[in-house]
Amino acid sequence: APMGTRTTLALATTTTEAPQPAAPALPEGWKAVWDPLHQAYYFWETTTDFTTWSMSEVTDKAKQEEEKAEAKRKQEEVKWNKPCKTQEECLKIVDEYLSSQPRQGNLLLRTYGPGSLDGGDCGELCEMTEPCPTDPLIPGCRYDTYDNSMAAIYLTKRGLVEQAKTILHSLAELLYPKSLDGIDAKLQHVGPSGKTVTLLAAAYSDVSKAKAGNYESDGIYDGAVDTGNNAWAALAFAHFAAATSSPCHASVARDILSALDSAAGNCGDALSGLRGRLEPYPRNYRSTEHNIDVFAVATVLGDKVVSQRAHDFVHSMFGRNHAYNKSYSMGTGDAEEEKCSQSQPFGPVPADCTYWNLLADADPDRDRMAAA
Repeated sequence: APMGTRTTLALATTTTEAPQPAAPALPEGWKAVWDPLHQAYYFWETTTDFTTWSMSEVTDKAKQEEEKAEAKRKQEEVKWNKPCKTQEECLKIVDEYLSSQPRQGNLLLRTYGPGSLDGGDCGELCEMTEPCPTDPLIPGCRYDTYDNSMAAIYLTKRGLVEQAKTILHSLAELLYPKSLDGIDAKLQHVGPSGKTVTLLAAAYSDVSKAKAGNYESDGIYDGAVDTGNNAWAALAFAHFAAATSSPCHASVARDILSALDSAAGNCGDALSGLRGRLEPYPRNYRSTEHNIDVFAVATVLGDKVVSQRAHDFVHSMFGRNHAYNKSYSMGTGDAEEEKCSQSQPFGPVPADCTYWNLLADADPDRDRMAAA
């Protein structure tokens, strides 16, 4: 109960309550709680369980917290924005930054939150640090599959194989269910290894530990299963397998690619390619970027059939957006009546469709590359 004494039953039953006024606007992290006995709001700071009747105390405390957060942000900025004279000195800053990132119950690295780096001195465009949590409706912080896969590739290339291995072990734990009980059959894919795979969600949370095949628990931040994110995870396993001669990690990469082909590769039309978003929340679009990612991992693993389908789709996207007819379209639209939509959105050209293609050779046509 809030501060103050309780009234007697007689008082409570004889007093006529005034209409409850609207709650005042409060800083983030505070809630106004109506007390019918006192006919007033008291204010609750949810993170500390502190309560007060005084609005000025709320304002003062919020200002103090904001000042502390700003001081911490500046400390982090000084910590990471250090000058470096050589490539190795610069990369060691990245090494240290990655090793300092918080981890959630599955030991994935945090994507956003306090201590994240901004993008330099270009004004608002460079203010990329996001709060944690990023969404007031979703508790916890983001731990993205894509970012962790990229970090694992970087750490592997840097020779920091134990750190890379920790991330990959976390992803493997989320790919292979310990039990299939309660997991929809549509989410299960038997890979070349003979093991059952459930593909990775877009992002996990630090509220609780996530489990393979579950896309709605407190351990999930974004339960969407995207083809591109999973292709990057497969690339991370493949890079590690090549660097450490690990057949186990190569097997995981093949299982992921097989699961993607099974879940997303059955469009069967002239455009070919793989769909962008899969069960349990499927969509009907095909993404140029995602198919470039699939082409890359299929090529690395020597799967000529899947790499050809991905190539065919990327090739068909050149000039398909008539507003930008010398570059690659973002992909197809998301018409609900078609499982594999052939519609064409006419939005801007995404940079990644051009640059990933230059890196992966998904459509190795020099004239097209130069034009794009």
